[in-house]
Amino acid sequence: MSRAQYTVSDRGGVETNGHERLNDRLQAAVGDRTFKRVGSLTNTHPETVRRYLSGHAPSVDFVTRLAASLGLNINWILTGRGPMRLVEVKPQALREANATDLLTHVALAIERLESRVDRLDRYTQVLEVMIRQGNGPSPVASTSIEPKPSESDHGKPAATTEAARNGADARARSVADALAERPRPDAR
Repeated sequence: MSRAQYTVSDRGGVETNGHERLNDRLQAAVGDRTFKRVGSLTNTHPETVRRYLSGHAPSVDFVTRLAASLGLNINWILTGRGPMRLVEVKPQALREANATDLLTHVALAIERLESRVDRLDRYTQVLEVMIRQGNGPSPVASTSIEPKPSESDHGKPAATTEAARNGADARARSVADALAERPRPDAR
């Protein structure tokens, strides 16, 4: 079986000299690895790997596992378009994109980030108001702070449970003190 000659193009992709078959791309991706090595990388029997690399149609699982284990661009494996390596996809896309598309995507990403920050800020303000009013975050959260009695607590004095409650109260006071030092949201 003859192997096609491969060259790296100026655009970062791999071009074949006359052969554009899936089998040829799989052989180029595998390189000089043995069937046994490829089989261990893809969890495939070596004989099955041999059949796939000699022209039989590979399974989707094999192609997916091969791409994942070798860091290959699945689009390149299936169609022959784009760069061979997955790490080269983003740089090539950035080189080929026009400025308008790039700026649009950057603006959308910034809008999503601002939305998340706004939601986090509103959530923090609500918690801050609740803590300053002495309501705490929620009744569920306040009960979850209290230690649950275990089998070893039976027969122990209530002072142990009281000490645990005091520890939780001390943590709550330290949070409230930290919030008191924080500038109020309405003071902006």
